[in-house]
Amino acid sequence: MAKRSEPAPQPKPGVLHRRMLDTLKRSRSAVVPPAYTFLFDQARTKVCYGGRGAGRSWSFARALVLRAQERKTRILCAREFQSSITESVHRLLADQIELLGFANEFDVQAYTILVRNGSEFLFEGLHANVSKIKSLEGIDIVWVEEGEAITEHSWQTLTPTIRKTGSEIWCTFNPHLASDPTYKRFVTAPLTNAIVRKTTFRDNPFFPKELEDERLYLQSVDDDAYRWIWEGECRTIADALILKGKFFVEPFEIDSAWSGPHHGLDFGFSKDPSACVQLYIDDVNRVLYVAREYWALGTDIDALPAQLETAIAGISQHVVFCDNSRPESISYLARHGIAGARAADKWSGSVNDGIAFLRSFQKIVLHPTCKKFLDEARNYCFKVDRLTGSPLPEPEDRFNHLIDSARYALSSLIRNLPFSGFFSRSGLLVKGQPAEVPACSHVVYGMLTTTERAGSAAAFIVFSLPPPDLPRQLIVCDWEIVEPDVALTAEWMQSACKRLREIAQQYRALDDPQRIYVEPDSFGYAAGALAADHHYANPRDPIMHIQLIDDELPATIDQRAAIVRTDVNGTAWVKLSRAAMDRQVTFRNTTTCHLTSQIFGYKPDARDAPQELVNAFVTGVFMATDRS
Repeated sequence: MAKRSEPAPQPKPGVLHRRMLDTLKRSRSAVVPPAYTFLFDQARTKVCYGGRGAGRSWSFARALVLRAQERKTRILCAREFQSSITESVHRLLADQIELLGFANEFDVQAYTILVRNGSEFLFEGLHANVSKIKSLEGIDIVWVEEGEAITEHSWQTLTPTIRKTGSEIWCTFNPHLASDPTYKRFVTAPLTNAIVRKTTFRDNPFFPKELEDERLYLQSVDDDAYRWIWEGECRTIADALILKGKFFVEPFEIDSAWSGPHHGLDFGFSKDPSACVQLYIDDVNRVLYVAREYWALGTDIDALPAQLETAIAGISQHVVFCDNSRPESISYLARHGIAGARAADKWSGSVNDGIAFLRSFQKIVLHPTCKKFLDEARNYCFKVDRLTGSPLPEPEDRFNHLIDSARYALSSLIRNLPFSGFFSRSGLLVKGQPAEVPACSHVVYGMLTTTERAGSAAAFIVFSLPPPDLPRQLIVCDWEIVEPDVALTAEWMQSACKRLREIAQQYRALDDPQRIYVEPDSFGYAAGALAADHHYANPRDPIMHIQLIDDELPATIDQRAAIVRTDVNGTAWVKLSRAAMDRQVTFRNTTTCHLTSQIFGYKPDARDAPQELVNAFVTGVFMATDRS
């Protein structure tokens, strides 16, 4: 009978465990992609940043699970904001524990993860949690996820807390701006004993087709967003960038037809530079040219006049609008070579008005020598909501010294408020001034309207369109505001028609007769009936040519305003004449230019505000847009 063979001797538990660890170490490149094997090297700091779909979080989670399984490790998983455990990497770690087959060794609890060998995962938010973070003891590794949102204050709180011998700081993030604290701390000026890697979708062997489709789409439609989202580049053109899409670097020669030069000066405070800029405006094409700049730190006031003249030759012969918070410096400049130095106007909302004015240009062209202005244009941003990432309406007070100088230089063009309203002052004016009416007009017509608001007045505006062979431009020539019952009298209607004919004769209008258009409402029908009665009673004196608008008008003022806003603000082909701007009318005990007050003060949904002239304006522009 054959002798039964004895079973092979089994290794002791400790030996088996060591063999398993040796095998695990040799297979780490199979557990995480090759680009992330640096996570198993020795270093105080390990940082990985880059584009979407690179597998960073997945790889970091796996590496930490392996580390916690190998030996007792206390791991803190942190982010700037964490209101609940669901906002943490808790679920990601639990999934990787399951995929790696370590479920029997890990105890995944609701708010923590424990390991049989004593390892532990903790999850905390850093924002407004200083005392708890400082109280944490014995942390071996902190993994900071979404590092782009971490503030400098949070880093200063967290870093000294991770002080155990041999402890490590791990961080993953998608970069946003090069000025963000995390990017500056680890990429711009990396720490010693740090491993910093940039990874993209190319480093992820498991990159899914769904993400590949998204990547290719964005690459085809928005190269700036693609380089940020998928290539992991900082946003030099960000959603929050104030001058996004407006600035270009091109050499140019100054044209004598341009407006300028316009000079502005921002005085340096403390560590801030003194900055000055020279601008020209091509108002025909709506282009702002940045011709020269001065930018210097630590300039004494007694040296400033000579340095300005050296950097911007001839500045001493021109007006220089300066930051009005330094009247003593302005006075010094005026007495020492910069005779035209004067204070720039400031008012409530002047910063936003200035931004709106700059953005109203089709282009802002920077001369190649204006490198500091280019730096500011690439970085001058609105504040960004930390939670949503959406730009806020308030600009950041940095990267703005030359841009502030530009606002000061142009302050005389934007000083009349409200500029930042629905309709743009810069769009309706020429170089900040009223437009000249062409000597010859193709069509001169009037618009007579009222509104449904209780107590509304009647508004009358005269428009002029040039002949087809001249540049397209709609001019507001004149206006009037009266009580509705006055407007519906033969005497007033005759005077309005007479004024219309006078303007037509003054500008040699080709159309005849000139018409006053009214809306198809009760007021318009009443005006039409008045004209018909007058014509019937005076067949040889057909002075009243009242015509109902037969176009399909949008129902409300707000709808019409929204449609014509691009014509007013964007293409800037609608202009106010000097007569319209200078006209002061006393109406209901108020003497003012009611036209500009209503147009520049217009806000949608302001049902209780006077809008008779706004209605006549937007309806008249709507008709011209449709007809021209």
